[in-house]
Amino acid sequence: MESNVVVHRELGHGLKVSAGPGFRFSEVDDVGLGWEEFATLSFPAQLELDMSDDLLDPTRGFRLKLFLGPYWELLDMDTTFLKASATCSHYLPLFPKPSLMLATRGAIGGLWGAERDSVAPDLRFYAGGGGSVQGFPYQSVSPLRSKDKPIGGRSLVEVSAELRWKIADSLGIVTFIDGGGAFEPSFPDFSSTFRWGAGAGVRYYTPIGPLRLDMGVPINRREGIDDWVQIYVSIGQVF
Repeated sequence: MESNVVVHRELGHGLKVSAGPGFRFSEVDDVGLGWEEFATLSFPAQLELDMSDDLLDPTRGFRLKLFLGPYWELLDMDTTFLKASATCSHYLPLFPKPSLMLATRGAIGGLWGAERDSVAPDLRFYAGGGGSVQGFPYQSVSPLRSKDKPIGGRSLVEVSAELRWKIADSLGIVTFIDGGGAFEPSFPDFSSTFRWGAGAGVRYYTPIGPLRLDMGVPINRREGIDDWVQIYVSIGQVF
């Protein structure tokens, strides 16, 4: 259960800010610890700057998103923490016809003030999957309690690069490489290996955005954990 009162304000020139109090109650099966209850009060704030030319299929410009929020755990009054993250995407046209552009993205995040197990699992950081490090299962590039049970971390680093080639009005080809991971400490210490995935995909362009079909493979695959290939289907570009 989650309830938020958020005030949004558009300041013009692609700049938006939002802030407001929130409350969330969750009963979750925290892997290895059994069922736990969390009641969390928060006051997050977010700043977004969008200087790209299209919401679903940007070809030039950049986007920046900054998030900062204090959290108070009401069922454990000793637990308070601060969560912050920053994400930046950049879009660089290389050739006009045939249309070829380079898209890059970087993200970093941290959580300070509390031990990982004191933080609700859905507030921790995770990496892996179609919107993160492609080639790996969803959330699997994170601390694991067993081979296939992600438990999340207190910090995050992700980097991505894509070459997007529009070969016809309604058809495009993409090649990509992603890297990243979530880590247990509040600051990334790369105690677990930085994971890399690469692959290719096709785009079918529609009036509501490109339909996306991607195939990713793990470059530094973990035996017994990662499959040889992952398939992703969605609408809109990855970032």
